[in-house]
Amino acid sequence: MTLSDPRKHLLDLLGSVAAYNDKGYQWIPHDAAQVALYRDRVQQEILQLTTEIGEQAFSADLLDMLKSGMAARDDSGDAYLLAKSELW
Repeated sequence: MTLSDPRKHLLDLLGSVAAYNDKGYQWIPHDAAQVALYRDRVQQEILQLTTEIGEQAFSADLLDMLKSGMAARDDSGDAYLLAKSELW
């Protein structure tokens, strides 16, 4: 997996999102509107990367997390761990 690989980009993004959603938004600090804007931007990037990688590369559970926006709101790292197990 190279640095320019969309799978690596997605894994890095999901890890960053989980950290942000866990407590990162409080450390910055972001208000509710800034958090929503960040999550919307991340969701668009997740959808773009999912398309680049190809939906067939993901399990039904992970694809649902990615497409529904659940991964953009994940504060536990579950989406990252599932993606890592499937894409790495």
